[in-house]
Amino acid sequence: MARQEPPPPQSLCCHYTHGAKGTATGIIATTMPSAAAADLPTSSEPIEVRLHGLCKAFGRRRVIKDIQVSVCSGATLAIAGPNGSGKSTLIKMIGGLLHPDAGSADVVRGRVRLDPRERRRLIGWVAPEIGLYPSLTGPEHLALFGRLRGIRLSVNDARGLMTDVGLRARLRDPVRTYSSGMKQRLRFACAILHQPPLLLLDEPFATLDAEGVGIVREIVRRQRECGITVVAGNDDRELQMGDTRLVLGVN
Repeated sequence: MARQEPPPPQSLCCHYTHGAKGTATGIIATTMPSAAAADLPTSSEPIEVRLHGLCKAFGRRRVIKDIQVSVCSGATLAIAGPNGSGKSTLIKMIGGLLHPDAGSADVVRGRVRLDPRERRRLIGWVAPEIGLYPSLTGPEHLALFGRLRGIRLSVNDARGLMTDVGLRARLRDPVRTYSSGMKQRLRFACAILHQPPLLLLDEPFATLDAEGVGIVREIVRRQRECGITVVAGNDDRELQMGDTRLVLGVN
């Protein structure tokens, strides 16, 4: 019998910032002009991420405390902090995978707060835990992730995405033959295939070489023209992409 592989975790594909405070939380802000929002999957209205009084604890350990921040279409929020400070937790609350203990993490389109199902349609997500099928090729992954979103990608669309992330030469190769950096590039291709207005990136430069880092920078540059990017990590190159930096775990 053919071995069945478990399905990968669901891919979720995502400017002015005001203040932020929390458990040892500070903020350094340099706000850039907001770019015009591009057409969204169901609306051309701008997107906003609103974190209000956000708190999260695991047992007695409080990870996130009273975060207050707002990010609108056209800019990038960079989340920094030591390991265990809550960066990934915060990303997951924005994406709707974790519920806050107090406060709210909302995604707003126009003046409408989106429910979890609507939010997921608008998010692109890159994170280390997003799984890939070893036996599928890159284009097959794109076709699968597209179908999960109700999108039928043409062969040319898939080739174009593979080319955008520097994998044109690996169109026919199964993912089990990919290096860790190639897998990370494929995660980006899966995250941006539906042109998400909200892009969530958890340690996006992990395992990438210099060329891969350049590709990610270009993706974020394009994202400024059509939505919001939220980046979590400790790599200075990642944090430099942010118009605003939110620092967790600073006493």
